[in-house]
Amino acid sequence: MLKDYVNYQSGTLIQRLEVDESSIGNHYMVYDQNMLDIDLGLTIDDAYQPRVIRLKDTSRATVVRKDDIVISMITGECTLVSSRHDGSILPYNYTKIEVNSELLEPAFLVYWFQLAPEVKSQYKQYMQGGSTIKKLTHQQLKSLHITLPTLKKQRLIGYIGVKEKQLNILKQRQSRLKKQFLTNTLFKEDN
Repeated sequence: MLKDYVNYQSGTLIQRLEVDESSIGNHYMVYDQNMLDIDLGLTIDDAYQPRVIRLKDTSRATVVRKDDIVISMITGECTLVSSRHDGSILPYNYTKIEVNSELLEPAFLVYWFQLAPEVKSQYKQYMQGGSTIKKLTHQQLKSLHITLPTLKKQRLIGYIGVKEKQLNILKQRQSRLKKQFLTNTLFKEDN
């Protein structure tokens, strides 16, 4: 079972944190779906401004760091946190997953959550319940079964996952630059 290789840390109920109204407290971004999409490489929104809160104390907050694994309890999407979002506060609808075994590669785990038929079929079973709001629970996360390939194969799968994400980002940048070029060339004012 996956719980034999990882620890789970719930996100924080943001409303329960002690917000600092003065200008002394530190500023923290609140991790959200847009940030998850950026970390997944699904979008390259350089202009996105996440919600920021000022806190006196972060001891009750779940803070994520670069290369931490985060899963959305609503969508089931999983990613490694980018350096851009290092130090963000993780809200309640997300969970941080910490690999605690040398038998499991973190990058493989992220890709497993994204693509493995093994996890997709388990998600499908979980989402068939009677609740109108479909959301993963911690109990369901803890009961996930994972079949681990060799570490060599895990590293290869994780490497492919990272490279696929990088390629996706490059394709988005290429498309954006192409549109800018065409716009500037085709609609250029002739003086």
